Amino acid sequence: MGDPQDHSRSRAILIGTATYDCGDFLPLPAAANSLRAFGEVLADPALCGWPESQITVMQDSRDVTGLVRQMRRLAEQTHDVLLVYFVGHGTMNDRAEVCLALSDTDLADPDITGLAYSHVRDALQRSPARVKIVILDCCYAGRAIATQALSAGLADSTAVEGAYVMTASDHAAHVPALAEQQDACTSFTRGFLAIVGRGIDDGPPELTLGLIYNALRAWLRQRGLPAPNQRNTDIAAQYPFAANVAYQPHAVPDDPLLASRLPRRGSGLVLSDRRGSSSVHALAFHPDGVILACGGFDGLVRTWDVVQHQLTSTHRAADRQITTMAYSPDGHLAIGSHDGLLKFRGRCWGFKDWVNALALSPDGTALACGAPAAKLFLWNVADAEHGERLPGHRHSVTSVAFSPDGATLASADADARIILWDPASRRASHTLHGHRKVRLTGGVNCLAFSPDSATLASGGVDKTIRLWDVATGRNRLTIEVSTGRQGIISMAFSPDGKVLASGGADRPVMLWDVTTGNEVGRFFGHGGGRVFGGVLSVAFSPDGAMLASGGYDRTVRLWNL
Repeated sequence: MGDPQDHSRSRAILIGTATYDCGDFLPLPAAANSLRAFGEVLADPALCGWPESQITVMQDSRDVTGLVRQMRRLAEQTHDVLLVYFVGHGTMNDRAEVCLALSDTDLADPDITGLAYSHVRDALQRSPARVKIVILDCCYAGRAIATQALSAGLADSTAVEGAYVMTASDHAAHVPALAEQQDACTSFTRGFLAIVGRGIDDGPPELTLGLIYNALRAWLRQRGLPAPNQRNTDIAAQYPFAANVAYQPHAVPDDPLLASRLPRRGSGLVLSDRRGSSSVHALAFHPDGVILACGGFDGLVRTWDVVQHQLTSTHRAADRQITTMAYSPDGHLAIGSHDGLLKFRGRCWGFKDWVNALALSPDGTALACGAPAAKLFLWNVADAEHGERLPGHRHSVTSVAFSPDGATLASADADARIILWDPASRRASHTLHGHRKVRLTGGVNCLAFSPDSATLASGGVDKTIRLWDVATGRNRLTIEVSTGRQGIISMAFSPDGKVLASGGADRPVMLWDVTTGNEVGRFFGHGGGRVFGGVLSVAFSPDGAMLASGGYDRTVRLWNL
């Protein structure tokens, strides 16, 4: 059914209602949380990989006529996959048809003030999309199936490979009590996203809609919650909705420490918490070089003793994906996550958007953070009131880094722009241009300073590593890398500054001579699915004796250098 990573001809329409004018509908904060969480998972490159430009979010809509018109236009322009998701209250009209409640829906007249499912069906029928998917999280959602809403007639009426509907319940859907909804999702969406986020053990590389449904039905049944329902025509249930982050391409012994075979230099051990690990998005060595912290999609921080090769602690730092971590010189861990939170020294900074990147100054007194909507912040960590937003970026800030001497802060964004800053004056010294922005996927993913602070390395979606002279802003060396669609995802300099390690979607960890740009080593071992795989994070131990790498395959690998 095509490569699920390519959604340039697809469209996701996400509709959710949390606030209502009509007093007969209780407020539903869980609907807003579910809408946001569903969109985050859909856009996560480790899971579904939809570009944000192809995701349309309609929250607390009031004008049903305008909403239907917009939905029709978007559907008519979609040729590959059309996905419609709704979360909120549902009710029935006089024709026993489910109506999806909007903010101004009147329970006395839902047929003219609510979004009747017939309008959703009509938009789907108008679309030339090959695959049409509807996921309904509301009361009476099962009526969409009972009334043959996506019947074979729909599939026959257009050139599609299938149509699929998944619903939360035939009757009343379950949500937590109102007092508990501030940080909670609806039960159906919570279960759906938990399965997608954690993957299915012993499953295939990709999670199809059919597999997700079976796992979700069991998940809800175990908790005594209403059973979902589904309807499928042709082969739509086989659509690969997300990568299976639990996929293991080879049999793994029960022993969580596994000796790895390397076709080229080095030797390694696998650190894997088989009881519930996730893809590893962030790594940080403690200054003592003994403890390695790992953060991933499940929101847990795991710390490992890299000498004894033992898991020393596991604690929940976020409800959603941990994106970035760094240790201060005195051993305090800073954590950024998709919760929109930045945590350090017991203090918590909040954002409307998730945290993409963070960096601590070498003396631990300043903290920089990058976030969507071109947000770059710099704080004095001793006083949270002295934070400042630095202007200059036009797109999502994807990476930040302090030079080891503390004299330079570097930031990069999805538009392939890199800016060098003087942290003391908060002024930009250079803007670096060279990376090519790749349509729909982004610009610069990662930054790393050399130990002497003279060189900045940048890795891009354009599959290049560029080495920049910090003093002049000149591009000193460009390394072309053969890697996957996401390009260079992670980088780190060795403590002696002679070698640069990089990770990408093609699974090996690669080592580069920073003087010549020649490849000097390659470590194989990380697995992954056919679409998603590879190395998300790399970090050298302070003494340079080890290199750690974390991947989509839910393992951390230690390479003996």
